[in-house]
Amino acid sequence: MPYKLISVVMAPLLLTQGYLVRKNALKLPEAKGSRTGVAGSGDKKLRLLILGDSAAAGVGVASQSQALSGQILRHLTREFYIDWQLIAASGASTDSIISVLEKLPEKMFDVAVISLGVNDVSANMSMKRCQYYHRRLITLLKKKFAVECIIFSSLPPVHLVPALPQPLRWYLGGRAKRLNNQLCQWLGKQKGCLILKARENIESELMAEDGFHPGEKYYAWWGRQAAGLIQEYMTGKTATADTN
Repeated sequence: MPYKLISVVMAPLLLTQGYLVRKNALKLPEAKGSRTGVAGSGDKKLRLLILGDSAAAGVGVASQSQALSGQILRHLTREFYIDWQLIAASGASTDSIISVLEKLPEKMFDVAVISLGVNDVSANMSMKRCQYYHRRLITLLKKKFAVECIIFSSLPPVHLVPALPQPLRWYLGGRAKRLNNQLCQWLGKQKGCLILKARENIESELMAEDGFHPGEKYYAWWGRQAAGLIQEYMTGKTATADTN
C-alpha cells in the first residue's frame, strides 16, 4: 500500500501519537552560555553565523561550549580569529528563522551553518513549500548578510529516533527521508551551498536523555564535521585570493 494512502488511513492514530509525544516528552532547556562573541588566536579572520532550531540552540547539553556552536569553535580557534553569532530557538522552522533574520540589521558573514527541517517535517509542510522557504533563506543570507558559503545540516534519521512511537516514527521518518533527498538534490545545484550529512546511525549513547535531541557526543561529531567543511571552504577561498 502506497505511503500516502497508509498515512491517510492512519491519520487519527498519527495525530493522537503526535499530541501525546508533545504532551509527555521530557522538556529540556536550551544550552546556557553566550550566543555571540569573538574567539581564536589564528591569523585568518572568519565571520561565522549559526542558525537553527533546538538542536542548534544546544538542547540536550548544559552549555553552549558542549553544543554545536562550541564544538565548531573548538576546532577552528587555532587557525582562525572568529567573529561568531548564534541565532536559534526551540521549535524554530525555516520560515520563522527567516522572519527573525528580516528584522536584524545588516551584518557580513563568511559562512552560515544551518540546522533546520525537523519542525518543517513535523508540521507537515509540503516539499514544495519547504523548497520555497529554503530559496528565500538562501537569497536573504546572500543579499543581506553577504554570506558566501551556506552549510545545511541534513535531517537526522528520524525513523531511528527512540522517543517517537511507531507508526509515528515511520511516518515522520519517511517524510524526513524524502525532504532530505529532494533538498539535497536541489541544494547541490545552488552556488555556495554545501550539505553536511547526518550520521546514518544514532545509538542511544549519542542522544540526550529525552531520546530526541543530540547528546554531547553527537554534538562533538557534528561540530567536527561542520568545522571541517568550513576549513575546506576558507582554505579554497584563500588559495583563490592568492592567485588573483
